[in-house]
Amino acid sequence: MVSGLLAFVARRYGEARVEDCYRHVMEPFIQDRYMSFDVRLQDYRKTVSRNLYLAIEAMRAHVGGPERRGTMELAEHDDRYELRFDPCGSGGRMLRGDPLTGTGSRVLPPYEFGITRERYDWAWNEKGICYYCAHCCLALERMPAERWGHPLRVVDPPVWGGEGAESTTRKCQWTIYKSLEAIPARAYERIGLRKP
Repeated sequence: MVSGLLAFVARRYGEARVEDCYRHVMEPFIQDRYMSFDVRLQDYRKTVSRNLYLAIEAMRAHVGGPERRGTMELAEHDDRYELRFDPCGSGGRMLRGDPLTGTGSRVLPPYEFGITRERYDWAWNEKGICYYCAHCCLALERMPAERWGHPLRVVDPPVWGGEGAESTTRKCQWTIYKSLEAIPARAYERIGLRKP
């Protein structure tokens, strides 16, 4: 339903208005759920384990994975954690379709839920981002970086390249860096910002 509403907003008012729609709806959510990660209130390193825990719990509840059981991969590196969803239970499944129900990609008819046709800071400056996936860019990267100077999680989503294309079916990855210094400049640049 959310994807259908976003597609309606894009068709009726222009694709750029999807950002306005998201910001209006997500502002209270950001204040309630993510302000605890504000580095003006506490050291970044103290937020990392809570960030990882919330990410795992949230995505488990999205019932991702091939059989919709909330499965995901977790890899720890010296400077970061990586979570991978194959697919995530929302945007990833919308791009690929759902083999369990026998339905196709929600990008294609009869759904036509929509993907970005232009490049926007709120969608990683990529064409082919599912409108629903763009909320991760705003809620986890752009809005936190605007507020306290860094993305909360860095998301590498699948990108529509056509039905069955490698970019469409790739795993969605969330990266939680263990320090502010470890967050690469590219993570800021792709959302239209500069690393402090």
